[in-house]
Amino acid sequence: MPLVIVIASVLSAAALMFIIYAVALMPNVNRKSEMLHFQNYRYAHRGLHGENAPENSLSAFKRAADEGYGIELDVRLSRDGELVVFHDDSLERMTGVCGNVNEYSKDELVNMKLLNSGEGIPTLDEVLSLVDGRVPLLIEIKEAKGSLDVTKSLCERLKSYTGEYIIESFNPFAIKEVRKKLPSAIVGILSEHFTASNNMRTGTFYLLQSMFLNILSRPDFVAYNHRHTKFLPFRLARSFGCVCLAYTVKSEQEEARALESSFDGVIFEGYTPASPYINGRRT
Repeated sequence: MPLVIVIASVLSAAALMFIIYAVALMPNVNRKSEMLHFQNYRYAHRGLHGENAPENSLSAFKRAADEGYGIELDVRLSRDGELVVFHDDSLERMTGVCGNVNEYSKDELVNMKLLNSGEGIPTLDEVLSLVDGRVPLLIEIKEAKGSLDVTKSLCERLKSYTGEYIIESFNPFAIKEVRKKLPSAIVGILSEHFTASNNMRTGTFYLLQSMFLNILSRPDFVAYNHRHTKFLPFRLARSFGCVCLAYTVKSEQEEARALESSFDGVIFEGYTPASPYINGRRT
């Protein structure tokens, strides 16, 4: 076979693969108008935490809600199937207790003190009751590998919550399940350049950072590491008109760069922005 034909065949195959990838990466843009309201909020990462208000604590959430900021929080299941708000798999960093969240009951978890404060790990019910629709929630699903139990429990609980919320996860299968259980919910994928930031070099993380599995979930938005905007999957998603939220910005300078360059909204921590709203007013 002449060399030119071989080269043409290779280039054609590469072009076809790129088209398939681009189609798979395509976000759902049908709800961009609804996202305008949510992306205008600044979201306090794990609440407006700081001195005397640990991350993902009721006091951190109260501070954020009282000041009008959106709230980003993480949900997991206890051993007895109750939804609790906690970020890490392991309890050690925040409570000093050995073991993982799903190894303890709800009653045991709520009595563990966060960073030697007087506060225990909150249940999702406590957080929903506290916020009571005052500000929108950005709920991250922390799903166990090979399971959708957190997702299913969360969807069932949110059916009776009348406040505003959007849902995100690194797990595209969780987001696909939310689409099925709560078709009216706005959903997003969390992503970053995993192999660059965390040296996560397994096939799973290569697949996740490509965002190829967006084909399963068709996210309404992407929450993306604001330091990785030059990575091709993000640039493609952005070029297709995807709404993008920056995580986690830690200063006014980082926020300004994110909003000026590639992002529509921000998830922040470590400083308190002058306004809860990106454009200075509630939409």
